[in-house]
Amino acid sequence: MGPRSTTGLGMKEARLRRIIFQDIIHGIANPAIRRSSRCGDVNCIAGPNVIRKSLHDFLSKIIRDSIHNSESSERNTITIQDVLYALKKYGRSLYGCDY
Repeated sequence: MGPRSTTGLGMKEARLRRIIFQDIIHGIANPAIRRSSRCGDVNCIAGPNVIRKSLHDFLSKIIRDSIHNSESSERNTITIQDVLYALKKYGRSLYGCDY
């Protein structure tokens, strides 16, 4: 199913559909970026937009590789193992997962 047209919808539903299609990465607020940076012992932050861009790029690569792993296994569901293999490909191993 592709995206539906908004011709049969009321104004409220059309506006809601427009909001959903916006880039979701801007939903990460500045205080959340600051808290995450402080947990990683970062003293100086370049800027929220730079961090959002790098986060978007990193997550795009991981999700793309996870999808590739699940498709090569002929599955429609992405498992934890697919994500772990994608992280391992970029040298970012995740420990604590017993799968």
